[in-house]
Amino acid sequence: MAGTRGRGEVHRFAPSDVERGLTIARAIKDPWFRCQSLALVARFLDDRRRPGVLSEAFKAADELNEPNRIVTVASWPIEVLAELGPRDRLRQAVDRLLGVIATEPHSLRRADALGAVLHRVWPVADVRSQVLGEFRAACAAGHGWRRDRLLRHTAQRLAEVDLAAANELVQMIGEDRIRRRAARG
Repeated sequence: MAGTRGRGEVHRFAPSDVERGLTIARAIKDPWFRCQSLALVARFLDDRRRPGVLSEAFKAADELNEPNRIVTVASWPIEVLAELGPRDRLRQAVDRLLGVIATEPHSLRRADALGAVLHRVWPVADVRSQVLGEFRAACAAGHGWRRDRLLRHTAQRLAEVDLAAANELVQMIGEDRIRRRAARG
């Protein structure tokens, strides 16, 4: 089944017919869309079945070849763990993904993937703090407008919970226009 079409079908069916959604998700050949679809289904499963489907989602992500793609798409099942738990499984999964993304040589790709994870774990303060440290380090190693945009979006969201840390991110922005926009909120 084509990835985007399959994911759309899962999104349509999973809330009311979780078994049909799961069948469709498992049939998606493209690991990117299969991972996303399995994460969508996992939201509607009970606590007993959810861990197995999340494991399938992480395995699908691991089928990809590039660290940034693995980590970026794995942020979908990470979000389910952040919202529904268990917290120890979330921490283990994040630790593993931090190890994967550490192998990404390109700082912007590293920062982009970490940004995806960061925004998905946002409700869990200690995990957010852990990922934020790695995100900050990846951004410090890079430059350019795309990095600055990542910093701006993250700083604006971070200002809601930690103004000092948000200001640190704003100060990292190299382009004056983006830095001023970030400072305005």
